[in-house]
Amino acid sequence: MRAFLLFLSLVAGLFSGFASDAGGDVVRQRYTFAMDTPGGSITGILILAGDGSDVTKGSIINEFGFSAIDFTYNTKKHKVKLLNVIKFLDKWRVRYVLRRDLSAIMQVINGEDAGPSRGYELTSTGDTVVLRNTRRNITYTFAPLL
Repeated sequence: MRAFLLFLSLVAGLFSGFASDAGGDVVRQRYTFAMDTPGGSITGILILAGDGSDVTKGSIINEFGFSAIDFTYNTKKHKVKLLNVIKFLDKWRVRYVLRRDLSAIMQVINGEDAGPSRGYELTSTGDTVVLRNTRRNITYTFAPLL
């Protein structure tokens, strides 16, 4: 059942239009994604699309095919801009933490030298990467989707 939901999310993400621009040289990356907080968790797929410019577009889609978070990441400035956040996460403080955490995640995915700043613990087991925000006790787990 979980595999079916994951497949359904992938199909919905491909047709969502946000991370699937109709360009010639768009590079797409797909990851399984989980965000665990003391109050709950979100699981789904992280889809990234880049066209060689400084901006990478991303979307986190839950297992039911709904877009939870849409964002852009500027690789030069190491900044995330949140474009769309699901209603229960759309609070100014949560958005602030999400911007910082997604920036750290993107730095890890891009293999940037700076890596995540202090306040984060990074562990890796095979292809699975776990990034933990030690201050807020939020754990992000992601692995490439084949």
